[in-house]
Amino acid sequence: VNQRLDQMSISLKHMKNAIKASALSRAMPLRIMLMEHLMMTGTWPEPDQLTQLLGSIGNNYHVEENSNVMLQLKGDMQGVSIQALN
Repeated sequence: VNQRLDQMSISLKHMKNAIKASALSRAMPLRIMLMEHLMMTGTWPEPDQLTQLLGSIGNNYHVEENSNVMLQLKGDMQGVSIQALN
C-alpha cells in the first residue's frame, strides 16, 4: 500500500509540473507582446491597455482558472520574464 501511495504521489508531482510547463508555454505570446510594447513605449501597459493587448492575441490565448497555476510577469527595458509562482 505504501509503495502504491508513493507512486501516486510521484505521478501527481509530475502532473503538476506538466501543467506548470503548459501554462508557461501558453503565456509566451503574451510575454513577446509585452516585450514589444515595453520596447516601443518604454512603459509597462496600464490594466486597460493590457486587456486590449490580450484581445489582440486572438482566440489562441485562453486563461484557465481550473489549472491553479499563477504566473508572475516581470519586465524592464532589458526584457520580460514569466514564472510560475506555485
